[in-house]
Amino acid sequence: MQAAVAIELLIMAPMRIKNLASLRLGTQVLRDRGNRMTLVLVEDETKNKVPLEVALPAPTVALLNLYLSDYWPLLGGDRCNFLFPGRDAGRAKCIDALRQQIATCLLKRCGQDMHPHLFRHLAAMLILTDNPGAYGQAQRVLGHKSIDTTISFYAGMEGSAAFRHYDAMVTRLRGDAEAPPRRRRTRRQPTGQERPR
Repeated sequence: MQAAVAIELLIMAPMRIKNLASLRLGTQVLRDRGNRMTLVLVEDETKNKVPLEVALPAPTVALLNLYLSDYWPLLGGDRCNFLFPGRDAGRAKCIDALRQQIATCLLKRCGQDMHPHLFRHLAAMLILTDNPGAYGQAQRVLGHKSIDTTISFYAGMEGSAAFRHYDAMVTRLRGDAEAPPRRRRTRRQPTGQERPR
């Protein structure tokens, strides 16, 4: 369950493993009175000094609530406020242990050999496939300080998606894609039996 929560958070907020491992309830994982949850990392907590604030969707909050009520106390969470408590009381789970736990779960359950940092690349791929050229969105989601960083890493990733979007746009502009093209009316040539006009 701990791996499932970690993977869900990497999907919804593709942060670096160091930030994931050090998440604290009440500090970076905040709950409001409406039971909504937000992840908040201030500039000093991120590699690029770019703050992160992510309002988590309801299914993610439901998974977190289940984890916190039924599993987190069994893992020693009641002795600290770390979302992923370690073996030593009051300490977070070791970054390497969390990384290995995620990778092992993905390989065993999904057949994917994937480490946590690849969720960042996955996020960029999903954004650029859905909206080719959306480097600004990818920059914000990944927390890159400069859009040049985003472009240098991910330029070209969206080539085939760009053509799919373009083809769909042309089809939409043409109108009904299923209708055969309209034929132009031509003047009939007079035959020997008809009188010319």
